[in-house]
Order: sequence, then structure tokens, then C-alpha cells
Amino acid sequence: MKRWWWVVLVTVLFVLTPASVGATAHCEFILGFAALKAAIDEAEGPEKVGACLENQRFAANGNAEQRTTGGLLVWRQQDNFTAFTDGYRTWANGPQGLQVRLNTESFAWEPPPSYRGVALGDREDNADLRAWIDQHGGLGHGSTGYDHWVGQRRLLAAALLRLDRISTQELDEKRQRLIRFLWGEAELPVVKTPHSVVKGISDSRYAFLDNPASIDRIEIRMEFGVNSIIYLFHPRSPNGRLLIYHQGHGGDFFLGRDTIHFFLRHGYAVAAFAMPLLSMNVQPTIETLAGSITLQEHGDLRVLESDVFSPMQFFFEPITVFLNYA
Repeated sequence: MKRWWWVVLVTVLFVLTPASVGATAHCEFILGFAALKAAIDEAEGPEKVGACLENQRFAANGNAEQRTTGGLLVWRQQDNFTAFTDGYRTWANGPQGLQVRLNTESFAWEPPPSYRGVALGDREDNADLRAWIDQHGGLGHGSTGYDHWVGQRRLLAAALLRLDRISTQELDEKRQRLIRFLWGEAELPVVKTPHSVVKGISDSRYAFLDNPASIDRIEIRMEFGVNSIIYLFHPRSPNGRLLIYHQGHGGDFFLGRDTIHFFLRHGYAVAAFAMPLLSMNVQPTIETLAGSITLQEHGDLRVLESDVFSPMQFFFEPITVFLNYA
């Protein structure tokens, strides 16, 4: 029999805040926000930024912000940067006019983000994670080192503290509402299994890894032809633990090869995921009332939203189904 794995999970916390559903009658766009909205309206159409939900206001850090029906307008005090984000992409008036990038990227002319000023606390207790931080100098794109790590951990601790103040009954109710929102059912899909598992595959891109005993290719298929292809890397000297690595908006998890390599050397099995429609995952063509559309980016998934289906399912079901398999 296969032995059970201890699972090391990177947990995603949701901070749910109430939001207005309609535009505020007495708000307007002014100055730089008005100019940026006009440029985006011309390039993308007026529905991208949408209508204002409030007037421009100043945050505690000195930045100006304004919520819209399409996202958020932001002006950064530190570098006079004016931008709009829909939560996935960012539009800005750059040196070459209107420019757009993923939120995980930076324009060549943007200064790197700064997390200085965060007081350093005790180091992470887990020796493997501490060594990873020391080796790679931070947690992902744009991080500046250990101070960023500490800052992120403090945000996480604050969120957990807020959760700790609600009752078990309230927490169970929130959990059930979230499950029903994602899957339309009262329980997680605990019996669903992968569509296919191919063990011991060959992928020349990972030939440089010095400690994989083998790689398994796992495919999970979902509604509307959307899928998720997962690589499960087995170490030569297993420590009995599994690490889930999710690349995020960067694309192919090959971009995380150094991180995957690090944990393989420390005996972890690593399950590598990419977001829907990215990496090796398919970009299916579907039929809608407006005709055929090829799902190429996450913004396209909104056409699938209905009273009985949430495209957010595509982000969570692969991990849930993989854990069923594991």
C-alpha cells in the first residue's frame, strides 16, 4: 500500500468586504483619473473602468484611490504613478502612452516595490522554509528579501486573529457558504478523481534537476473543457511530506523550477500547479449566446458566470481533486 503523505499546504485566505453593486450618483472622475479613464475608454471600451462608486479619496499611505464598477484607480505618491487595475491586469499612462501589464509584472520604467520599514521579527520556525528564504531572497516577484517575508507573515497573522474572534458555528457557516458558492453543493467534491495519471513521464525541461526519482503527469478536467495539468515530482530520498507549489499569474510552473528543485533536494514530493488557461492547460473554445469565444485569459471566464456556476471553481477544484488522489 502507498503510505499517506503529510501535506504542507500554502493556504489562501479570503478577506471578504462588502461592496456597492451600483454606481454612486454623486461621484465623478477628476484630474489624472479622468485622463486615464478616457484613454482606457478609447482603447478598451467604457465598460472596462466602468462608472465611479465613490469620489477620489486618500489612503493612510498618502496614495489616492477611487473604486469603480470595473476595478480600482490608484495614484502612488512615491513615484507619481497613476494606474487602473481590474484585479488581474494594470493599465497606466507610461512614457509611451497607455500601457498594460499583468499585476504580477512591472513596467521597465517602474521602480521596484519597497517593503522597507517592516521591523524584523523572529525567523520562521521551519528550517527548510527559512533556508529557502535565505537562498532566494524573498517570496516571489518583486519581493525585496526577508523584510517582505516578515511583512507578509504579519498580514497573515492579523487575518488569522480576525478569524479567531468568530465562533466555530460562524466559521462553519462561512465555510459552507463558500463551498456552495464554488461548487453549488453542500460538500467539497471529495470523491472526484483525476481524469488521467501518467507515471514516469519524460520532460527535457527538467533534465537539470539532480534529485527527481520520477515525474507523474496528472490531468484534471472540469466544466466547459477547462483543465488543469499537474506535475508531481518524486524525490530520490523522500521525507514523507508533500509540498503544493502553485505558480500563479506568472504562467508555467517551470518558472518555479528553482523552488521545486530546492524542496526536492530536501526530500519533499512537489505537486506543481498552474492557473487555468495558463501553462500547458488548454484554452477551450465555447459557444455563448453572442457566438463562439476562446477562453484565453481569466477575464474571459466571466462569460461563464451564472446563478448556478462560478468560474472560481476552476482555481480551487484542481487542488481539491489532487488531494483526493494524494
